[in-house]
Amino acid sequence: DTSLDDLHIFFEVIKKNSERLIRMVNTMLALERIEMGTSEMHFTNTNLSYLIAESLTYFQLNADKKRMYFNVNIPNNLTVRVDEDRIKQVLINLLTNAIKFAPEDSEILIFAYPEKEYVVVEVWDEGPGVPPSDHERVFEKFYKSGDKEGAGLGLAICKGIIEAHDGIIGVNSDGQNGSCFYFKLPCPDRSRESFSHKSVHSTEQHRLLEIARRITSPC
Repeated sequence: DTSLDDLHIFFEVIKKNSERLIRMVNTMLALERIEMGTSEMHFTNTNLSYLIAESLTYFQLNADKKRMYFNVNIPNNLTVRVDEDRIKQVLINLLTNAIKFAPEDSEILIFAYPEKEYVVVEVWDEGPGVPPSDHERVFEKFYKSGDKEGAGLGLAICKGIIEAHDGIIGVNSDGQNGSCFYFKLPCPDRSRESFSHKSVHSTEQHRLLEIARRITSPC
């Protein structure tokens, strides 16, 4: 006979699988809307450095657990015109993957800088890397590497979001010595003075950038 404890475990498994399926369906629907151009976007001039710093502080606890540390190389102010929530979603996905695939006691590098008509963000990790033959496939729906958990939709979402911003996303890796996932966003239609390294006006943003830089030493 099945005990009450067994039934409880059984229904918990069903509940978790149902929740996972619902999340996957919602993610697929969101991706379809992005790809079709029907997803609502709210573009504003934004300090990308602040979004990066905010995302890094969110992940510090997870990094500590794996004895990883972030090496952050970002200026105080990189102005872009983006949907803040969507770009933060891209940053979170890339940082999640870096922490997931990188070994313990390793370093994750984050760079951001202006390059011609783009602002570039790079996330480097010391994980197993992505074979050159998979550099395009890694951004396809349901692509998975190894036995890590996930639906294989995170990078597809990133690709849809960046392309909706008229940007570029890609990966550099030899498949053996880590990976560099990067994305490029168009510069706003104004002077490159937007990219000076002067301090941002917001006290809150300035403090958060300093916090992000302080987490660049090993834990």
